[in-house]
Amino acid sequence: MMRSVRSGRDVPYSGVAGYVLTGGRSSRFGSDKALYRFRGKPMALWVAEAVLTHVPSVTLVGNPDLHSSLGIPVIPDQLPGAGPLGGIVAALTHANCQWCLIAACDMPMVAQAPLAALIGKTAGCNGKAILPRTPDGRVQPLCAIYSTAALAPLEDALLSGVRKVTEALEGLDWEAFDVDSPTPFANINQVRDMQSLE
Repeated sequence: MMRSVRSGRDVPYSGVAGYVLTGGRSSRFGSDKALYRFRGKPMALWVAEAVLTHVPSVTLVGNPDLHSSLGIPVIPDQLPGAGPLGGIVAALTHANCQWCLIAACDMPMVAQAPLAALIGKTAGCNGKAILPRTPDGRVQPLCAIYSTAALAPLEDALLSGVRKVTEALEGLDWEAFDVDSPTPFANINQVRDMQSLE
């Protein structure tokens, strides 16, 4: 099994693995989001470093031919072209611990998210996922905690043709984690959205 990048230092949540989803087609963005340079480095690295602050390892999920240049091990999507649900399933298949912190590569402000508190919710959690919920009631499934116990139902949804993560979650027992602001979870769909942050 391919080894993940290790933090090289003690982190508070040693039983949680980190994954960054890089497999999107970036059709609206116009170029590969994972490799787009934001404040001097590829956007996927901003997310990976934010994740690695809290967990002992991080792995990219996407196209190894495109993203291995980032210096982080890459595993392929479960079903290439199937969207982020395929990436989540691939991460849970690869994981060798109970919990995974999974984030999309197009959330460059995720370092401002309360990731430590989110991961801390795994203690005593009886659900199969923990999803941030913003004040407007929206959940954020692309920066969330998933248990490997969620693998079977999410994989079943994927193989049955489901592509929306929120739809796949309808059959899953999950817990909400209320957050104060949606800003850290904002995903970038167009270059002009990114430029507003720089």
